[in-house]
Amino acid sequence: MISTASFLLLTLVGPAAAEAPRRTAVVVGIEAYAHLDQQHRVQGARDDAMRVAEALETRGGFQHVRLLTDASATRTAIESLFADSLGLGPQDLFLLYFVGHGIGGDFGEPHLLTYDSDPDTVERSAWPVAELAASISGGTKAGSIVVITDTSHGGSLENLALMGPSPEQWPAFDRPSMVISASGPREPAVAGALAQAFAGAISGRADSSADGVVTTGELYRHLVRTVPSATGDSQHPTVSAGHDPTIVVAALDLGDQAGSRDRIDKLKFVFRSGISPTVHCEHAPVVACDPSCYVWDVEPGECTASAVIDDRRQSVRLQILQRGGWVCEDSGSGLACVAGP
Repeated sequence: MISTASFLLLTLVGPAAAEAPRRTAVVVGIEAYAHLDQQHRVQGARDDAMRVAEALETRGGFQHVRLLTDASATRTAIESLFADSLGLGPQDLFLLYFVGHGIGGDFGEPHLLTYDSDPDTVERSAWPVAELAASISGGTKAGSIVVITDTSHGGSLENLALMGPSPEQWPAFDRPSMVISASGPREPAVAGALAQAFAGAISGRADSSADGVVTTGELYRHLVRTVPSATGDSQHPTVSAGHDPTIVVAALDLGDQAGSRDRIDKLKFVFRSGISPTVHCEHAPVVACDPSCYVWDVEPGECTASAVIDDRRQSVRLQILQRGGWVCEDSGSGLACVAGP
């Protein structure tokens, strides 16, 4: 597991190393803010960021992954990374993944809240998206840029809705790029849904052409299929209209990818809603839950959780790549499952 603020450098060997595209990511997960109370915690943000960082470093072919969580994720700390230019050139990729609070997405002046943002001066102390985009453009010389934000978590702060920026609210980058938001306008994001889908995508699940790389187009198609399925159709990732679908966002190590198919020894499911809940994973028997259950010794892949809600059996499909737990309940529009204890 990657640790907070760790830097991973994988050294390429041989004469082609200098010419090979490099991939660098900054992953930010802010669960607890210095000046915000408990009700404004972003549940699971640290775990989501760690899951994404681990997938990027172990499956996605990223040479540098910088993980910043909570107190390490101040505006100064993040901006200093861009000021160092990250050692990238025109053949390289820069990716930013941000899990935390955003404001202004509902009225056109979007900001991201860094760890030290102050609610008394939130519009001044939060980071305007326009300034963040300028810092990325000016600080990194990467030839392509991918930004993913999971910032629409509901609630309000100083009478401002905690709704993050939509892709169209980012200024256009001056090079091939893609901006993805976890959800559509005024659509609160389900904790863990985007991170789980993104980690699966970058680990190879999105490689629909089976050519060993995941393009931005393949990434987005995977997200718009799996996130609604995992959230009972309540959350729909969105993408910037002028995005470039041909950017190679992950270069899979096919040897490692094959290793990722090792069997999962144990999964846990807890149903908080519905009756007669079941779980059915690929190439495995159906397991009845009452209201919780374990599923043993399965291959990574798709599992279907289902339960009878309002006299109708409802189900949700999940892409599961590793051991973990899932909590399933009625979302109001259907059964939804999110990563949990």
